[in-house]
Amino acid sequence: MKKTLFLIFSGAILIFTIISICCAPIINGEIINASSWKTKNCKLLEDAYKLDKNDDNKKVKNLCNRQKAMYGLEYSSLIIDTIFGFICTILGLLHYFDVAKPFEKISGIIGLATGIIGFILTIIYICYSGYIFTNDNTEGFDNSFKFTITDFSGNSYNGPILKLNKEGAFAEWDKSKSQYKCMFYKQNKPNSIFATYSDLGKKQYNYVKKIYFGEDPKYCKSLWVLRLK
Repeated sequence: MKKTLFLIFSGAILIFTIISICCAPIINGEIINASSWKTKNCKLLEDAYKLDKNDDNKKVKNLCNRQKAMYGLEYSSLIIDTIFGFICTILGLLHYFDVAKPFEKISGIIGLATGIIGFILTIIYICYSGYIFTNDNTEGFDNSFKFTITDFSGNSYNGPILKLNKEGAFAEWDKSKSQYKCMFYKQNKPNSIFATYSDLGKKQYNYVKKIYFGEDPKYCKSLWVLRLK
């Protein structure tokens, strides 16, 4: 029974790791220009910040560090998990067919050690990816993440993707000031007006026929409607 479970768990780890590699955003090029993250010179940006203490330089420096860390974690965790999964699967097969009896203790230690290391690396990668997915926004990234938003008067905005509500609007009318007010702006957090990666799956950021052609009345009431380039 133990031999069977060892083989099943080892095989499952290997299979799920292969699936993860097929879905990994950087490895599969889902994040445009992410291949350049590994060569970024974050030290240069850090020195620039030390010289002028400019908040913008600090933001760019931190972004560079996150990108490099994300790149390294994705490749290292998934590659190491694949190697460890393959080793454990081979050991599982050897135990299942009673070939590994002479070195059963050694193979057990190898399986335990690789499992712990792989688990820790995977957890770090998942937690770090989750943080970036829910907190980082498209401001400060390359031009691949810049969209054009146009209102019905023909006015357009070209830049980082703005945070939009369900009706495709980012501002609302403030009667007291007789002007439009950004709904998502937070004091001391200027980046709060930009969409995070977790926002980009919502329909207001993607092609929906009724939104794109203004066929849905509730979207026609919005100040700004997303227009694809």
